[in-house]
Amino acid sequence: MSKIVEIKEVYKTINKEEVLSNIDLEIEEGEIYGFLGPNGAGKTTLMKCMLTLASTTAGEIKIFGKDLAVSREEILKNVGSIIETPIFYENCTAKQILELHAKYMGTDAKSDIPVVLELVGLQNNKKLVKEFSLGMRQRLGLARALLTKPKLLILDEPINGLDPVGVQEIRNTLRYLSKEKGMTIFISSHILSEISHIADTIGVIKNGRMIEQVSMKKLKRENIDLEEYFLSHFQGNTPKAVNY
Repeated sequence: MSKIVEIKEVYKTINKEEVLSNIDLEIEEGEIYGFLGPNGAGKTTLMKCMLTLASTTAGEIKIFGKDLAVSREEILKNVGSIIETPIFYENCTAKQILELHAKYMGTDAKSDIPVVLELVGLQNNKKLVKEFSLGMRQRLGLARALLTKPKLLILDEPINGLDPVGVQEIRNTLRYLSKEKGMTIFISSHILSEISHIADTIGVIKNGRMIEQVSMKKLKRENIDLEEYFLSHFQGNTPKAVNY
């Protein structure tokens, strides 16, 4: 299995404060990587660096085996993302939003629009975006990220605002994309139970530093609850030893 993401010794300094420090992280092709950490830990900053929405101070990011600093446009054509709250033209329908995105990306993806809208549960929706709930906006953000059939999907808190049914639907969609379509997914979330349902690998970041990377299979094999495991890193408890 090839490595889709390789991050080595990445640092990011903002106003003389080191918000990312010596980050090393690898994501294998087709896996779902759950990225965990409290608010302010550096999760969104790292994702922005991977999308060139923010620059790194030092270090190397490779995606699809190519240096992001050298092959930015080629790489990003094959990456879909939701970072923070998705922003749309408010007076458009979901279908119109995706038509505009296809045109912007220079792809002939019109035939795929009904497919991705159904995939995220927005088929036959005629509302304007300004009438959308937060959960509907998250669904549309995912549809937009999927429209170009990316090889890598980067999702920052994608289930914010979704009701329990919506959460389960998105969970099933992400599993389908990973296991049936071979898509690689890098996802952050505060809902640890959801990450435990879908992730193959867990990475924990604290104060801008990676403090743990472990496979979910290892945690389950040792009967370690993900929530307890996560909180142990922030409440002074020590989890059982796990060799990755």
